[in-house]
Amino acid sequence: HEDCKDPQGKKGFRQRRREVLWESSGTLETCPHLMEFIPCEDPACYLWQVQQEGRCIPINGSCGSGTAVHNITCVNTEGEVVASTQCVDDPPPTEE
Repeated sequence: HEDCKDPQGKKGFRQRRREVLWESSGTLETCPHLMEFIPCEDPACYLWQVQQEGRCIPINGSCGSGTAVHNITCVNTEGEVVASTQCVDDPPPTEE
């Protein structure tokens, strides 16, 4: 998955593992598998892009310290905006 431009290198699988916290009193056949593999795009090919809007919102309407507001989008390796579900990590904060 090193080359995100190679269509064959973009596919992958996410793995989800479940644990049994307590056993059901019913049949175990109704329980989902403990291990699940979900096909997905390569998460390394998508990242969060942070752009500062240039706005600073003053605290209590006064001058001095305030909050900077950022525009955050998920982009592919070519900088094109994609669905936020493609970025697997949590997005960075929109304000600081």
